[in-house]
Amino acid sequence: MGALKEFDRTVNTSEKWIIEVSEELGTDDYSKALQGFRATIHVLRDRVKVNDATNLGSQLPVLLAGYYYEGWNPAEVPVAHRNKKDFLDAVQLNIQNLSHSLDANECVPAVLSVLSKRISDGQMNKIKSNMPDDLLELWP
Repeated sequence: MGALKEFDRTVNTSEKWIIEVSEELGTDDYSKALQGFRATIHVLRDRVKVNDATNLGSQLPVLLAGYYYEGWNPAEVPVAHRNKKDFLDAVQLNIQNLSHSLDANECVPAVLSVLSKRISDGQMNKIKSNMPDDLLELWP
């Protein structure tokens, strides 16, 4: 039974993160919040150096880390999004691939806000240091 408690703990922790994203989005549609999280973290993960991506992934709840690493090919990163528009376009494409009706302009700031609260300041600063200046406008 001890292993089941651990599963319950990671599910509960992951739910808290997604509830926070849904609150940031102003919705009680947790599926929408989860898909917005997935779409955003994949683009963020692919935008940073492999070492920074793995350090970020290590700070996610285990369940969300599974989504984070889904489909990742470290040999193809980092992807250079030259500006905020490129980044948002990549997130919007991920949203479309997940067959959801979200707007990247809404979900990216919501996800970044939650990450900024939950991920260590040092790690967030490393990630932000690799972003185009106009993309930093999306962080809280």
